[in-house]
Amino acid sequence: MPAFGRDSDALITALAESDGEDLQLLNDSPAVKVDPTAADFGPLLVGFEGYACVSCHVWKGDTMGVVEPSSAGPELTTVTKRIRRTWFDRWLESPLRIHPHTPMPSIFRKGQAAMLDYVLDGDAHRQKDAMWNYLSRGSDARDPRRKPPYALAPPRPGQPPHVAQIPILTPDHQLIEGICLLTGEHDLVLYDVNELTIRSAWTAARLEAKEGHHPGKNGYHRDFRIVGTAVEPNRLDTYGLQLFVEHQAEDAVSCRFLGYDRLPGGMQIRTRHEFESGSIELVETIMVDRTTDRLTRRLQTASLPAGSALQLKTGLPDTDPAGHVVIDSRKGRVAKVASKGELAMRLQPDPLSGQTDAMLGYRLPPPGQPPEPAASGTAMGVAGDEYYERDRSLLERRRPRHAVWHGNRPKHRAAVCRLE
Repeated sequence: MPAFGRDSDALITALAESDGEDLQLLNDSPAVKVDPTAADFGPLLVGFEGYACVSCHVWKGDTMGVVEPSSAGPELTTVTKRIRRTWFDRWLESPLRIHPHTPMPSIFRKGQAAMLDYVLDGDAHRQKDAMWNYLSRGSDARDPRRKPPYALAPPRPGQPPHVAQIPILTPDHQLIEGICLLTGEHDLVLYDVNELTIRSAWTAARLEAKEGHHPGKNGYHRDFRIVGTAVEPNRLDTYGLQLFVEHQAEDAVSCRFLGYDRLPGGMQIRTRHEFESGSIELVETIMVDRTTDRLTRRLQTASLPAGSALQLKTGLPDTDPAGHVVIDSRKGRVAKVASKGELAMRLQPDPLSGQTDAMLGYRLPPPGQPPEPAASGTAMGVAGDEYYERDRSLLERRRPRHAVWHGNRPKHRAAVCRLE
């Protein structure tokens, strides 16, 4: 920007007059009377429960919400050092009058009561006092309350389920990359992309989103948690594939997540598993069938090595006295077998095509309604947040196209794969 020297005063006067302002009157205006107690309402007015200024503006060097680069507002805690109070008031009344292309809306319309009528009796002047005094505290100003978790709307009953790959904070405070299937009957299935298996199933469930920020790390993020009733027994979170060749069990040497597809009634997961005897591509179709109250898993393979069989753990005791598991074969042969105290199903390929196509069904409890959401402003527990932030630093923020693991599987679920 150039220096205007002796012409600067005349230029300032001309700019003010072109905007319809008398600069002399502005300079001679009496000092604004300030209510010293009004600043206590500042965090409410500036925060998400008020005018949500921090949803766009920078706060203490960071952002507290989703901000597009073209819409990011200036730092709020230094605003009183950069502008006059009278200009601040005029800007809040009509930002477009001063800056025709600004994305900022009008907060206080001149001569009208404040939009937030429950704060300071809806008095616009007192609310502007509160905001100005609060911002004048600079870096010592108390941070506004962060945006509380909010529930995501499920599909309507009878509509296709929602399917999305999102980071999930589990009830045991582990952050995983998961694929969620949420039905209109409030059933939810969580597939663990890192473990390549169904992690858990829920009834009377809802998804809650939580927004946060990592100063100097990954920036803004939004993660999710599940609220509802976990299906018991719920032991589906163990990778359960083995290849049997001549009655000898082989564990996978490496596995790869290839992707997923949304289906009208569920989702389809594609994975590749490398064994010493060969490679197997598995297509798993996951659906919730409320006509039979079953969570169904359809497993299909294009070919298996000659004389081999594929075995999958069900996560249930080998006795299965309550008949929780139903299996059926569409191509090849399938049988229930006991494996280290757990019930497993063994798939033998069709002798002509070498293909397998089997169905596995888990019994689900009756559907139900999710619990009522927490009151606005109630965030998740402190201990959970501490684990949440710790685990997030270990989870890469790129959405994985391929998840790969080799050899022995690490125990920490937030760092079990490298993303390619």
